[in-house]
Amino acid sequence: MNKACRNYYHDLKLVFPLRGKTRKTLLQDIKLRLLEANRENPDITYNELCAELGSPNEIISDYLFDADTDELIHSLRFSHMLRRAVLCAAIILLIVLSLDWGTLIYLRHR
Repeated sequence: MNKACRNYYHDLKLVFPLRGKTRKTLLQDIKLRLLEANRENPDITYNELCAELGSPNEIISDYLFDADTDELIHSLRFSHMLRRAVLCAAIILLIVLSLDWGTLIYLRHR
């Protein structure tokens, strides 16, 4: 893939709000279309890709408009809980490291 195709794919992944099987399938389909477009025209630009496939925002908008509401709610709820779990783990790690660091400083100054 040329740089324009990689940028298009990166932008699409960036704006896609969900994770999981549906996202993976959609991204695989888009990647195949990008490879085909690149094979047909190796010098294709980002704007030409947007004209041919639609902008990444349009693709995501169309997907969300057509998607099952229950599936979207489930995916968003899972993403929300995952973000909270990662945040809590990071806070706990920071607390443990700061206590460990504080103990080390205390023992050195003794």
